[in-house]
Amino acid sequence: MNDIVLFNNDGIQTDTGASIDRVHQEGLLHGSVRVYFLDTQNKKVALQLRSSSSFQYPLFWDATVGGHIDVGDSPLTTALKESEEEVGVDILEENLEFYMQYEESIEVLREDMHEGFDGVYKDNVINFVYVYTVDDANDLKLKVDHTEVSKITWVSLEDLEGVFARGILDTRKVVPGRIEQESLCGFLRRM
Repeated sequence: MNDIVLFNNDGIQTDTGASIDRVHQEGLLHGSVRVYFLDTQNKKVALQLRSSSSFQYPLFWDATVGGHIDVGDSPLTTALKESEEEVGVDILEENLEFYMQYEESIEVLREDMHEGFDGVYKDNVINFVYVYTVDDANDLKLKVDHTEVSKITWVSLEDLEGVFARGILDTRKVVPGRIEQESLCGFLRRM
């Protein structure tokens, strides 16, 4: 596994990295990418159900794809790479729009971690959020990597705000991310 790139206190990406364990044990500031796939014709957003083997937030609903930024990669290259790895889509850069960047610092609750986890998990992260638009989701041939993603479901824009507000979809929790979720819903309402 590659080292995760670190950011300085000004939010600038550095050339140094650390292991995923060290990043989260010490709460080091690092980068993560999140991509939401948007079907503009049918007005739906794809959410992934994280794998049951995911260390953090197993079997929680999350952005369509996401991942840590490795040393040597940019947020954009990570968005492209993670889309290919997690759902088998070689996305078109012209349909990928940088949406927002925000920093959050949380300690993840033990019950939101994989079984057997014992300790404090600190997520001190700068999230880079992208929206990938497609005319019709039926044209996408998703090939889910089940080691990372259990399944993908398309949620109507009408229902998405309620899903985020309740923090639940079909009895499963949604990964926390209020800043991102509220902002994304506002953006989609204006479409």
